[in-house]
Amino acid sequence: MKNKTNRRANIQKTKSLARADCLLAKARAQGKKIVTEMRAKYPSPPDVPTSTLKRVLAALEGNSDTKFVWLHTQHKELDGKSPIEMLAAGEIERVLLEARTFLKHGS
Repeated sequence: MKNKTNRRANIQKTKSLARADCLLAKARAQGKKIVTEMRAKYPSPPDVPTSTLKRVLAALEGNSDTKFVWLHTQHKELDGKSPIEMLAAGEIERVLLEARTFLKHGS
């Protein structure tokens, strides 16, 4: 009887993991779609020197999609502007500070 209960529990765990994997795959696909749409909307940084952009990207952790989304998303810590807008306005140090603290604090 105990073996039957254990098998049922294992089957339930397997089904739960399969559902979680499916949800994760859907979330990843949705995330990719969002990033693709953002890349089409913001093809290149406006008036930001490559050297500045490299400094900011080096301060960030994560993959290129995460960095791209972070650069183009408005942040309350940056007065409601996106980091790319702040860089174009010359606010390099503020953006670098936000980039360095972004993942540490889960902003």
